[in-house]
Amino acid sequence: MNALRNQRLDGLLPSVLRQEHAPRTNVLSFLATQPELPSIEYWVNLMSAHDRDIQLAELDRAVEAHPRLRDSIHVRPYVDGESKHNPLSKDETLSLLNT
Repeated sequence: MNALRNQRLDGLLPSVLRQEHAPRTNVLSFLATQPELPSIEYWVNLMSAHDRDIQLAELDRAVEAHPRLRDSIHVRPYVDGESKHNPLSKDETLSLLNT
């Protein structure tokens, strides 16, 4: 990732990229710029510290920054101690996205 940032983005830090280019680096920021919002189901594994403490907090910040997202995002918490941060394989994910 650092090589990519250095090669294509003048070595900008991720925090700078997120702040200065939010619609290009965060899908929720991008969606907030669109006239119509899709319905979003956000599944969060409460057994994953990363999902629960980092990603869910990022979602909360995005909704706070863009209140119009609030009604289109539905958080679906679940508990799965085995799958942790990656509940679906890459193949399963791609199959669902392509349906």
